[in-house]
Amino acid sequence: MSGLGYLDYPRNSPQTSAWSQGVYRREFDKGLVLVNPKGNGTKTVNVGSGWRRIDGSQDRTVNNGQNASSVTLKAEDGIILLRASSG
Repeated sequence: MSGLGYLDYPRNSPQTSAWSQGVYRREFDKGLVLVNPKGNGTKTVNVGSGWRRIDGSQDRTVNNGQNASSVTLKAEDGIILLRASSG
């Protein structure tokens, strides 16, 4: 489908309030987006099992393709996780 994003369809509406410890979460068919807003400090949140980091070429410490059940985000930072079951 034209215009469909990398993560496929959203499974919920955009958040209007924080999900956990001030961090916002939005789930998609193929992944998960977490955003830690300005002024919230560094936070570690548990996302549960079934997620993996992107296997990327930039910042291999973060984007290493490994499974992730918790994520640490500095303020004004975000991360995209993929479903472990999605290619």
